[in-house]
Amino acid sequence: MPRNVGRVWRTYEVQAGDLKGVKLDGGVTIQDAAVNRANTTTSPGYALVGLMARSGRFVGRSKITAQLNIENLLDKRYVTNADTFGGTFAFGSFATPRMFLGSIRMEF
Repeated sequence: MPRNVGRVWRTYEVQAGDLKGVKLDGGVTIQDAAVNRANTTTSPGYALVGLMARSGRFVGRSKITAQLNIENLLDKRYVTNADTFGGTFAFGSFATPRMFLGSIRMEF
């Protein structure tokens, strides 16, 4: 298990102009090195950056919200939960590469 894990996330909402109501979010997740139970294998620490933008508009009486998330913006390669079996690296959870996820939500 890592000794330290932290996350900072910030949101900004545009207050005026054509983009009024658009929300922009950004954040960083940081984890330091993790050592396995036998204290023989270390997964290096890492920092991940994420971004998100969303906007909602009313169409008639329905509200439509569009959102775009970017996870692992810098395409950081990392391994979590590394462990050994017989002194050889055996398993771990490998990084999710840069990922774009879009969604559209309709409330009526």
